[in-house]
Amino acid sequence: MGGSMLLMSLAAWHAHSVGRVSPLWLVGTYLLMGAAEAALAPVGMSVATAIAPASFLSQVVGVFWLSAALGAGFGGNAMKFAGSSAPGAGLFLVLGAAAVGAGSVLLLSARGLARRLGV
Repeated sequence: MGGSMLLMSLAAWHAHSVGRVSPLWLVGTYLLMGAAEAALAPVGMSVATAIAPASFLSQVVGVFWLSAALGAGFGGNAMKFAGSSAPGAGLFLVLGAAAVGAGSVLLLSARGLARRLGV
């Protein structure tokens, strides 16, 4: 997801400096988002069902999907803080950097998290 936002920041920067840009920027962004979603959902569901006690399985899966909905809501509301009607490169850059940063923190702490969760 972070890569797709960083790609959109390049597209927005290019559009600001040149004017019109190719729609292939959107195609690339959507391909990256689709690949990220296809990788994230099954792994997240697998982890949620692996760490949840049997009596709380549906609640943990619900919290997993709730976190995805909250993330989408925060991303959508980030436009209000951008201050303009068209998102600029800065908005996409901040969203992409936040996603890449969060992913990097999780990647660096994966071994410790797996040990603590017993997965």
